[in-house]
Amino acid sequence: MDKTLKRPFPRAELAQAVMLIGLGVLLVSFVFARMNRDPFTTWFYSFAWWSYILIVDGWVYRHRGESLLLGYPRRFVFLSLWSVVFWCGFELLNFRLQNWHYVGLPPGTGLRWTGYFLAFATVVPGILETADLLDTAGFLKSVSVTPLMRSARWISAAIGLALLALPLLWPTLFFPLVWGAPIFLLEPVNELVGAPSLLSDWRSGSLRRFALLAMAGFLCGLLWEFWNHFAGAHWVYTVPGLDRWKIFEMPVIGYLGFLPFAVSVYTVSATANILWERSNGAVRTLLVLAGLGFSLFVFAGLDRWTVLVG
Repeated sequence: MDKTLKRPFPRAELAQAVMLIGLGVLLVSFVFARMNRDPFTTWFYSFAWWSYILIVDGWVYRHRGESLLLGYPRRFVFLSLWSVVFWCGFELLNFRLQNWHYVGLPPGTGLRWTGYFLAFATVVPGILETADLLDTAGFLKSVSVTPLMRSARWISAAIGLALLALPLLWPTLFFPLVWGAPIFLLEPVNELVGAPSLLSDWRSGSLRRFALLAMAGFLCGLLWEFWNHFAGAHWVYTVPGLDRWKIFEMPVIGYLGFLPFAVSVYTVSATANILWERSNGAVRTLLVLAGLGFSLFVFAGLDRWTVLVG
């Protein structure tokens, strides 16, 4: 997906081994989870996602000569850590929205918080790896549109602020809007500072990257809900008026939300990546401390407001 990744590594055999390890862990964890054996039952979701990421990354590398984990391990680590902070932002919003809760988590704080970290760290890599998979497999080879005319960036930012504010003010009516808010808020920023930008793609007449991300979001949404369904520690939805017609735990219409969410993942991660790359050591230290403090604050909030006990 990211066209700046152009440094291939001769690691085909390692890629095959990574794929086999991922497949093996996935199969073993699924079997033992169905046998009600911990830690596989409780933490099946994380076992499944990390296995999937290994499988996809290995496949992409073998077919393209580059991938996020095997080709750019430092970037992969950064995006995994950033993923925790990113998803904590949505958990923070959910303190107000109250759209989902977690059940079946262990009582020990240390183990529970480790579970938060490992699960949240898969969100961004999972989306980006899936988009790379679709890209490498040749899906949607051309998605051309009429180039977008230049417009004031503040209009997009204002729309993003509205999409963020309305759900916080009237969560029952506007809760779905949060998933698309980051796109409108940060795409103008990415274009302005020279980061990878979907807005720039549109201005050049191409929406392929946007379409691949949306497709990746839908596929990941199915996997999120499927693996969550079999996990002992899992989430349940409390979405107003949408408690019928479910596939696994998610109301059917809710799967549409994964499309803008995946685009938001890409947009916000592009912003975070360029901020990190252009920061000096002192600023990076402050960013790490801020991200750590924010994540721990949200973890404590999850224990208080989102995790259901008993």
